[in-house]
Parts: sequence; structure tokens; C-alpha cells
Amino acid sequence: MFFIRLLSLAPFWVIYFVADILYLLNYHIIRYRREVIEKNLSIVFPDMSKAEKLKTIKGFYKNFGDVMLESVKAISISREEMIKRVTYSGIDKLVAAKNHGFSAVYLATHHCNWEWMLLSGTILFPYRVYGVYKPLQNKKFDKLLLDTRSKFGGILVPVDNIVRNIVTNKNEVRGIGLVADQRPHISNKKVWLKTCGHDTAYYTGTEFVPKLENAIVFMSKMVRKKRGYYHIDIIKLAEPPYSKDGNSTEILSKYVTELEKMIKENPSDWLWSHNRWKYSKAEDEIHNRERNELIMSNKSESGLTHSGT
Repeated sequence: MFFIRLLSLAPFWVIYFVADILYLLNYHIIRYRREVIEKNLSIVFPDMSKAEKLKTIKGFYKNFGDVMLESVKAISISREEMIKRVTYSGIDKLVAAKNHGFSAVYLATHHCNWEWMLLSGTILFPYRVYGVYKPLQNKKFDKLLLDTRSKFGGILVPVDNIVRNIVTNKNEVRGIGLVADQRPHISNKKVWLKTCGHDTAYYTGTEFVPKLENAIVFMSKMVRKKRGYYHIDIIKLAEPPYSKDGNSTEILSKYVTELEKMIKENPSDWLWSHNRWKYSKAEDEIHNRERNELIMSNKSESGLTHSGT
């Protein structure tokens, strides 16, 4: 932990020197999650040539190394440096939403540098920003993550507490950030949508949270301008009134459309090492059926035991 904090104080040329070493190790020696990366690329780009796939993989490892070291740099980066390195267009849309009394939900992706996206947003957005996150098991790293992400005024809310947080703060006009392209655990509630032609699971909370908050939904489209510099365009996805149909995916469907565009425009910048398609829709249906059968069986046995007593 001390080494990570010390490294964060290094100038950017040192940060990127270390990132280059990480790239060489990951690509040539460690081959970090190489099978997962190749599987995901084959799913999204089934017709991609071998040469183009290799180019994309190299680009991914290069950018991944940068993001990891830039995230370390985020520990000590100044407010002024962050504003210089991450620029925005479309913030006027957020201002208009706030002026009309609406909260905003920002749907982000693991594209480019999502850590800098959050930090810059807490500085520049016209709202107090609440970021939804999944706590780490390692308490020391979890504290470091929380301290870093909240250094410019952001508030981190554990994913399991977000509904309670919304109810508690129902009168506050605010911003809520969600990284929406993560894979739900097979035991979590989810909705399936076609993404790049493939059945893909998404957290139901991505649809539920904006509706519970009655917020206007935006998406942050981040692109890498050059090494260490990014630009984010704020895209408006949806606004109240929303459908009352509990099975509606009116928000997620728009998110997926924009996500597909981002992946195809700059494929090397997406997090291909995430095992996004670890299980299939068919496997999920089998799991749910078996779980429901087990629940019914336990209820039946519990009833028999109760009646026998």
C-alpha cells in the first residue's frame, strides 16, 4: 500500500514508463486473461481478421496498462490537473435538468478510464455526485479506493444500499453514477438484451434506479484524445415520465445501443478482460429453475415439519 501511494506521487513520465513495462509483461509473458479477451472479441467481432484481432489485443493491453497506472496517479492528482486532462461537452444538458428540478443518473462504461471519469465528474457536474460501487473484500484496498474516489466531493454508496439511499434522500436533487456494463452474478436479478448480436445480462438496477429516483438519464461517452488526455460527451438517453411496466427496458435498450457504438468505434479501449459472457441465457434459466424448485421443496418440507409438530 505504501508503494502504491508513493508511486502515485511520481511525475507522469514515470507513470507511463511503468505502464509500458506492465504492457510488455501482460502481452508477452503473463498473457493476462488472454483466453477471455480472445473469446469476447470473437463474440463481438466474429468476422474480425486474425491481424485485426491481434492489433486490438495489443491496443487493449497498452491502454489497460495506462488505465491501471492512471488510476494509481488518481490517488494524488490535483483538481487542476484532472480538469486539464479530462474535458467535457454537454454539461449544459445537466445544468438544464437541474434547473428543471430533476436529478440525473449517469450511466458509464468500462471504456477508457472510468476512474478519471468519476473524479472529473465530481468536480465539473452541477450536482453532488453519488457513485454506486461494490465494496472490495480487502479492507485496506477498499479504503484506498473510497478515499480516492471521494477526494473531490463524491459520495460512494455500496450497491446493496442504493435503494435505501434513494428513499432516504428522496428530496435531494443530485447525480447518481452507475457503471452499467458489468456482468451480474448468476444469482442476481437481471435482464437479458442483445448486445452486438449476443444475449447479454444486465443488472435490473440500471433500469430501476433512474425510475425510482425519477431522474433524467445520461450516458458518458469517453474517448482517448492522446495518452493521458480524454474527452467525455454527455448524451441524454431518457427522461420521465417512464413506463410503469415492470418488464420495460426503455432505458437499458438505449444504453446498449450507445454502448455498441462505443465498442465498435474504439474497440481497444473497452475492458475485454472482464468475463462479460461467463454464462449463457440458457444456463441462467436452468439455474433459476433449479433454484425455484429448491425453494418450493424447502417450503414443502417446512410445512410438513410444522404440521407434524
